[in-house]
Amino acid sequence: MKRMLLLLPIGILACVVQSHAEVLNRIVATVDDEPITLQEIRNFSKGTGGPQSMMIPQEALANMSEKDILDALIMNKLVSKEVQTQGLKAREEEIDSYIGRIKAQGNLTDEQMKEALAKQGFSMEGYRKQVAEEIERAMLINREIG
Repeated sequence: MKRMLLLLPIGILACVVQSHAEVLNRIVATVDDEPITLQEIRNFSKGTGGPQSMMIPQEALANMSEKDILDALIMNKLVSKEVQTQGLKAREEEIDSYIGRIKAQGNLTDEQMKEALAKQGFSMEGYRKQVAEEIERAMLINREIG
């Protein structure tokens, strides 16, 4: 009898917790058995979805429907998978050269560049990763077109 009394309050608590549950995230699509969640789409549309969200200007993302954003996210994942499949890898010199050109275009010092990235929520390491992915995507496109 004591066991039943101990289980009853736990069962009631579980029912109360479940009745107030709210769906914060759900799977909306899959790419090669990899789920894409609603939260991932939201992050992508805000420009906080990692390097792949930086491929589309923030102004364009703001005017896209959720379906268009999902399509863009799927395309980015497919391109990333193909880059990985083909083993394309950006070299450190290419990344350094790209960042050097960006700094030269904006007349930025290393410190100014870090500050500008920080204002956008990026670290230099995160930005280097984004640049590497952009270079790898360009390599893929050049290989496929060429």
